[in-house]
Amino acid sequence: MLLDKESDNLLNYDAQFFPFENNSLVGVDEAGRGALAGPVVAGAVWISAAFLKQHRRDPNILLVQDSKQLSAKRREQAFAWLQTWQKDGGLQFAFAEGSVTEIDVGNIACATKLAFRRVLEKIQSSTHLTLNNMGDNPMINAPQVIIDGYHLKNFTYDHKNIVKGDQKSFCIAAASIVAKVTRDLLMEQLSLSYPNYHLSINKGYGTRQHRDALVQYGASDIHRQSFLSKIFSSATRCQGELHL
Repeated sequence: MLLDKESDNLLNYDAQFFPFENNSLVGVDEAGRGALAGPVVAGAVWISAAFLKQHRRDPNILLVQDSKQLSAKRREQAFAWLQTWQKDGGLQFAFAEGSVTEIDVGNIACATKLAFRRVLEKIQSSTHLTLNNMGDNPMINAPQVIIDGYHLKNFTYDHKNIVKGDQKSFCIAAASIVAKVTRDLLMEQLSLSYPNYHLSINKGYGTRQHRDALVQYGASDIHRQSFLSKIFSSATRCQGELHL
């Protein structure tokens, strides 16, 4: 069922970033930041002024909301519309990963920034537009980049941060859907190779079932070793207490 409140049309929020008709906007968000297994995935969605003008009153726009507030079925419906709009032109989306190795060697923040940089590089390639590099003289017609959360220090691209942006901006909410749907599909595929961890159900997050499987079978090569110390230390402590 479609939402019917004017405030639920997140595209209205994004209209403020279009002072000129030739402007465009890129929203960025991630999925999997807090998971125990698998990569962090970044999504990015670019829209043109023409898309804003054509779809601002399209009721299907209301399907695009913060991915965390949508059921899996609703996310898939919204993702299908993003695919349709991409085919029609005026909207482009992409996704990119920060790997498990990058998470463990650096940290989750660094891996997320790498994923953000990679996905913006893909958007540049698909739109044939150049984003403003941080510290350079800004190009007036370059797309504005908006990222969910707090400002990224030492990041490649000039950007605006929007706290809880996935609840406010169409572009960021759409990016959150791209990231979430893409990552969920990846974890379902990985579940076929790593059936002990029930990844198709938990998507790599630390559910009780997942934690119990880690204690029983140990970690695999798709697990973030830097995230697991508390789980294994807790299991060791409990086992020790059983033998007292």
